[in-house]
Amino acid sequence: MPAYLETILKLREKYPCAGLYATSIKNESVDNVLIVLGAELRKLVQEEGLISDYFKIHKNRDYIFGTSTVAVPSKVFSELGGLQAGYWWGEDIDMWCRIALKYPVAYTSQACATYYQNTVNSAVKKKRAIKIHPFVKTARKALNTGEVPREFIREFIEDLAEYINLVEMDTAIHDIYRGQKFGF
Repeated sequence: MPAYLETILKLREKYPCAGLYATSIKNESVDNVLIVLGAELRKLVQEEGLISDYFKIHKNRDYIFGTSTVAVPSKVFSELGGLQAGYWWGEDIDMWCRIALKYPVAYTSQACATYYQNTVNSAVKKKRAIKIHPFVKTARKALNTGEVPREFIREFIEDLAEYINLVEMDTAIHDIYRGQKFGF
């Protein structure tokens, strides 16, 4: 939308310590903000500001922004190695989560992009199985090797663990819908 770049630049000026800058998004199929902030979510997400616990918000599928509304400073993008190669699904979420493990996220509820869900070539409609989401690998490694900063409180780590479980479940559901058979 016309105000996107200006909005991102304002966030960047106000919150130079952030590793990711994002705005809300509109959903093309219903033409309204993709997420309506309920009472509990409003306690965690201001109209504008820094989000320090990305996983607390997203562990309940409260997706407050989309890839189309994200800007990452090139320094942060390079530091974290960019998007992981070899994945066609979830590489963006993996990147946002890797950033959230090291930096706060700057966010505004101003919707500055539209998500067109009904496109023919959407990755969400692909039939290929995923097996493992890239962030599950990233998070397990970070937890096992102590890459999650120790100053993070226990609640943050619990939120992260719940988010990992959600991502694993969503990946399994995606694969089942695409005909993947699991042997039990």
